[in-house]
Amino acid sequence: MNTIKITGVTHSSHPQHELHWNHSNSPYICNGCNDFGCGPRFSCPNRGCSFNVHGDCCRITPHNYVTNYPFLSGSNSNFVLRRSSIRPGCQVICNACRVYIKGGSEYYHCDNTKRNLHRSCASLPSTIKKNINNRDVTMTLKQRYETRCLYSECQRVNGGWSYFSSDDRYNLHVKCWKHREVTKLTPPGVTRRMI
Repeated sequence: MNTIKITGVTHSSHPQHELHWNHSNSPYICNGCNDFGCGPRFSCPNRGCSFNVHGDCCRITPHNYVTNYPFLSGSNSNFVLRRSSIRPGCQVICNACRVYIKGGSEYYHCDNTKRNLHRSCASLPSTIKKNINNRDVTMTLKQRYETRCLYSECQRVNGGWSYFSSDDRYNLHVKCWKHREVTKLTPPGVTRRMI
Protein backbone atom coordinates (compact mmCIF):
# COMPACT_ATOMS: atom_id res chain seq x y z
CA MET A 1 0.00 0.00 0.00
CA ASN A 2 1.37 3.43 -0.94
CA THR A 3 1.22 6.31 1.50
CA ILE A 4 1.19 10.01 0.70
CA LYS A 5 3.37 12.33 2.75
CA ILE A 6 1.97 15.85 3.03
CA THR A 7 4.88 18.31 3.00
CA GLY A 8 3.00 21.58 2.65
CA VAL A 9 -0.48 23.08 2.66
CA THR A 10 -2.02 26.47 2.10
CA HIS A 11 -4.54 28.13 4.39
CA SER A 12 -7.18 30.63 3.25
CA SER A 13 -6.11 33.21 5.84
CA HIS A 14 -2.42 32.98 4.78
CA PRO A 15 -2.40 32.34 1.00
CA GLN A 16 0.91 34.13 0.35
CA HIS A 17 3.07 31.29 1.79
CA GLU A 18 2.92 27.50 1.85
CA LEU A 19 2.76 26.09 5.39
CA HIS A 20 4.99 23.20 6.48
CA TRP A 21 4.39 20.58 9.19
CA ASN A 22 6.34 21.62 12.30
CA HIS A 23 7.13 18.98 14.95
CA SER A 24 7.87 21.58 17.64
CA ASN A 25 6.39 21.08 21.11
CA SER A 26 6.39 24.79 21.94
CA PRO A 27 3.12 26.63 22.69
CA TYR A 28 1.49 28.86 20.07
CA ILE A 29 -1.73 30.67 19.20
CA CYS A 30 -3.47 29.17 16.16
CA ASN A 31 -4.06 31.82 13.51
CA GLY A 32 -6.90 29.73 12.07
CA CYS A 33 -9.17 29.59 15.12
CA ASN A 34 -7.37 31.91 17.59
CA ASP A 35 -7.18 29.06 20.14
CA PHE A 36 -4.15 28.07 22.20
CA GLY A 37 -2.09 25.17 20.90
CA CYS A 38 0.93 23.16 21.94
CA GLY A 39 2.81 20.62 19.86
CA PRO A 40 2.92 19.80 16.15
CA ARG A 41 1.20 22.21 13.75
CA PHE A 42 1.49 23.80 10.33
CA SER A 43 3.80 26.84 10.37
CA CYS A 44 5.03 29.36 7.87
CA PRO A 45 8.74 28.67 7.23
CA ASN A 46 9.47 32.24 6.07
CA ARG A 47 11.74 34.30 8.33
CA GLY A 48 9.79 36.93 10.25
CA CYS A 49 6.43 35.23 9.67
CA SER A 50 4.92 33.65 12.77
CA PHE A 51 1.80 32.09 11.23
CA ASN A 52 0.80 28.80 12.95
CA VAL A 53 -2.32 26.70 12.54
CA HIS A 54 -3.63 23.48 14.12
CA GLY A 55 -3.65 20.46 11.83
CA ASP A 56 -7.40 20.26 12.51
CA CYS A 57 -7.85 23.81 11.25
CA CYS A 58 -6.34 22.71 7.91
CA ARG A 59 -8.56 19.59 7.98
CA ILE A 60 -5.50 17.43 7.34
CA THR A 61 -4.96 15.49 10.56
CA PRO A 62 -7.46 12.78 11.63
CA HIS A 63 -10.31 14.22 13.67
CA ASN A 64 -10.18 11.49 16.29
CA TYR A 65 -6.52 12.12 17.19
CA VAL A 66 -5.89 12.79 20.86
CA THR A 67 -2.49 12.49 22.49
CA ASN A 68 -2.35 9.17 24.30
CA TYR A 69 -1.84 10.24 27.90
CA PRO A 70 -0.85 7.30 30.14
CA PHE A 71 -3.91 7.79 32.34
CA LEU A 72 -6.25 7.54 29.33
CA SER A 73 -4.84 4.26 28.00
CA GLY A 74 -6.93 1.22 28.73
CA SER A 75 -9.87 3.42 29.67
CA ASN A 76 -11.88 2.59 26.55
CA SER A 77 -11.41 6.18 25.33
CA ASN A 78 -12.41 7.03 21.77
CA PHE A 79 -12.35 10.78 21.26
CA VAL A 80 -14.20 12.30 18.31
CA LEU A 81 -14.20 15.93 17.21
CA ARG A 82 -17.53 17.70 17.79
CA ARG A 83 -18.87 21.24 17.59
CA SER A 84 -20.33 22.69 20.79
CA SER A 85 -23.84 24.08 20.83
CA ILE A 86 -24.46 27.81 20.90
CA ARG A 87 -27.81 27.33 22.68
CA PRO A 88 -28.00 28.66 26.25
CA GLY A 89 -27.84 25.92 28.88
CA CYS A 90 -25.90 23.53 26.63
CA GLN A 91 -22.42 24.40 27.86
CA VAL A 92 -19.68 21.78 27.83
CA ILE A 93 -16.75 21.88 30.26
CA CYS A 94 -13.25 20.60 29.53
CA ASN A 95 -12.11 17.84 31.90
CA ALA A 96 -8.46 18.92 31.71
CA CYS A 97 -8.61 22.66 32.46
CA ARG A 98 -12.19 22.97 33.80
CA VAL A 99 -12.97 25.87 31.45
CA TYR A 100 -16.21 25.98 29.45
CA ILE A 101 -15.79 25.22 25.77
CA LYS A 102 -16.92 28.25 23.79
CA GLY A 103 -20.23 27.77 21.99
CA GLY A 104 -19.79 26.94 18.32
CA SER A 105 -16.17 25.80 18.70
CA GLU A 106 -14.79 22.32 18.12
CA TYR A 107 -13.74 20.02 20.95
CA TYR A 108 -13.02 16.34 21.54
CA HIS A 109 -15.66 14.14 23.19
CA CYS A 110 -15.59 10.50 24.29
CA ASP A 111 -19.00 8.81 24.55
CA ASN A 112 -17.56 5.91 26.56
CA THR A 113 -15.95 7.96 29.34
CA LYS A 114 -18.08 11.14 28.99
CA ARG A 115 -14.87 13.22 28.83
CA ASN A 116 -14.56 16.48 26.92
CA LEU A 117 -11.32 18.22 25.93
CA HIS A 118 -10.46 21.49 24.22
CA ARG A 119 -8.40 20.79 21.13
CA SER A 120 -5.50 22.47 22.92
CA CYS A 121 -5.94 20.24 26.00
CA ALA A 122 -5.94 17.16 23.76
CA SER A 123 -2.37 17.98 22.75
CA LEU A 124 -0.84 19.12 26.04
CA PRO A 125 2.78 18.10 26.54
CA SER A 126 3.03 15.09 28.85
CA THR A 127 5.98 16.74 30.66
CA ILE A 128 7.12 20.34 31.15
CA LYS A 129 10.20 21.89 32.76
CA LYS A 130 9.79 24.59 35.39
CA ASN A 131 12.55 26.52 37.13
CA ILE A 132 11.98 26.19 40.87
CA ASN A 133 14.52 27.60 43.33
CA ASN A 134 17.10 27.98 40.53
CA ARG A 135 16.90 24.38 39.35
CA ASP A 136 15.00 22.84 36.47
CA VAL A 137 12.27 20.49 37.65
CA THR A 138 10.51 18.14 35.26
CA MET A 139 6.79 17.98 35.89
CA THR A 140 4.48 15.26 34.56
CA LEU A 141 0.86 15.66 33.51
CA LYS A 142 -1.53 13.69 35.72
CA GLN A 143 -5.27 13.34 35.99
CA ARG A 144 -5.12 14.72 39.51
CA TYR A 145 -5.91 17.99 41.20
CA GLU A 146 -4.70 19.76 44.34
CA THR A 147 -5.65 23.24 45.49
CA ARG A 148 -2.05 24.43 45.87
CA CYS A 149 -0.37 25.67 42.70
CA LEU A 150 3.03 27.11 41.70
CA TYR A 151 1.52 29.83 39.52
CA SER A 152 1.49 33.19 41.31
CA GLU A 153 -1.67 34.18 39.42
CA CYS A 154 -3.43 30.87 40.10
CA GLN A 155 -6.86 30.74 38.49
CA ARG A 156 -8.33 28.82 41.49
CA VAL A 157 -9.89 26.03 39.53
CA ASN A 158 -11.84 23.26 41.18
CA GLY A 159 -10.77 20.01 39.60
CA GLY A 160 -9.06 19.17 36.36
CA TRP A 161 -5.56 17.96 35.55
CA SER A 162 -2.23 19.18 36.87
CA TYR A 163 1.50 18.87 36.28
CA PHE A 164 3.33 17.34 39.26
CA SER A 165 7.01 17.11 40.16
CA SER A 166 8.34 13.57 40.65
CA ASP A 167 8.30 13.99 44.44
CA ASP A 168 4.77 15.55 44.36
CA ARG A 169 6.04 18.62 46.24
CA TYR A 170 5.07 20.96 43.42
CA ASN A 171 2.12 21.13 41.10
CA LEU A 172 0.78 23.43 38.42
CA HIS A 173 -2.86 23.35 37.27
CA VAL A 174 -3.38 22.85 33.52
CA LYS A 175 -5.60 25.94 33.47
CA CYS A 176 -2.84 27.99 35.11
CA TRP A 177 -0.17 26.60 32.76
CA LYS A 178 -2.32 27.50 29.73
CA HIS A 179 -2.99 30.99 31.13
CA ARG A 180 0.75 31.55 31.68
CA GLU A 181 1.60 30.36 28.14
CA VAL A 182 -1.14 32.46 26.49
CA THR A 183 0.05 35.50 28.49
CA LYS A 184 3.62 34.95 27.24
CA LEU A 185 2.37 34.73 23.63
CA THR A 186 0.13 37.81 23.76
CA PRO A 187 1.67 41.10 22.58
CA PRO A 188 1.52 44.04 25.05
CA GLY A 189 -1.74 45.98 24.87
CA VAL A 190 -3.70 43.08 23.32
CA THR A 191 -6.47 41.47 25.34
CA ARG A 192 -6.87 37.76 24.72
CA ARG A 193 -9.71 35.62 26.04
CA MET A 194 -8.44 32.76 28.23
CA ILE A 195 -9.57 29.42 26.86
